Amino acid sequence: MSSGKWNRKVDAGCPAGRAARCVLAERLEILEKRLADVLRAKCGNSEAVHQLRVASRRATAAVESFGVCLPHQQSRKLSSRVRSIRRAAGRIRDWDVLLLDLAQRVWQIGAEDAPGFDLLAGDSAARRSMAQEKFLKVCRKSQAPLRRRSKELVGAVSAADRRGLTFGDIGRFRLTALAERFFSQFGGPLADVTDYHALRLALKPLRYAVEIFSGCFVPALSEQISPQLETLQELLGGIQDCQLAAVRVRTRHSELEMENLPGWPRYDSSLRSLLGDLERTVAVRCEKVQQWREEQADPLRADLQRVLSESPLGESVPARRRNR
Repeated sequence: MSSGKWNRKVDAGCPAGRAARCVLAERLEILEKRLADVLRAKCGNSEAVHQLRVASRRATAAVESFGVCLPHQQSRKLSSRVRSIRRAAGRIRDWDVLLLDLAQRVWQIGAEDAPGFDLLAGDSAARRSMAQEKFLKVCRKSQAPLRRRSKELVGAVSAADRRGLTFGDIGRFRLTALAERFFSQFGGPLADVTDYHALRLALKPLRYAVEIFSGCFVPALSEQISPQLETLQELLGGIQDCQLAAVRVRTRHSELEMENLPGWPRYDSSLRSLLGDLERTVAVRCEKVQQWREEQADPLRADLQRVLSESPLGESVPARRRNR
């Protein structure tokens, strides 16, 4: 089975309904497989969780991209189920990010910071374990409904091609709308982490829609534009990960301070040190995104507009007329 990243099975001239059934069936099948993988292993290891989250995002992108072809009620129910899986997996990943960060720092800390470091690592591992039980419960509860609703939705795809819509038409409309939203957000102020998070939320649908419709347009879309979007998403994701880690450290610091543990000053010093380092890392990563915007945003926008202004590949006027 493919990863489901790139859609290579339908071309731009394919009727929209047929394309929707093909893309949805593939991506929902991959999501079901990733969910089964997690349940088969009976554990939420970080890679399995990551793959499940990616599959859920790609499935959501397909449902949203073909909204014109789908019955609203059935697509809403499926989207709600997929969202519950993704959110449960996200809570696991938040702890994984913090634990990975702590593991990478283990060789850098001094003896004076070890007490707080060890306390936080043990506490985070325990909380991650509790989140894993809830995550697996959500996965078990979701498996049968996901399979049933996926089958129903693929079977209910309407013949939008009766109106002459092709896969290329859907791609152009969808990518143009998402690009306008993203660049509008990118042109606004980036004053604090909430602005960077909003930018990330605007970027993700565009990035995953590009994967769906890449075969409709010239190779520059998948070979040049998509890698740039992925790079920016990684930068923004790094900010979000570090910010969430800082929030967890700050929250735990406040809780422990209220408990007034024996030897609290030792813990206090090391937790404050870690928190300060995380906050500095957030600032550095924000600067990198600012630099990326100054250097790459305008060329990227121009490239994307140029690609979308060209006729979708494999689509001809006679073919369009036949569909009508």
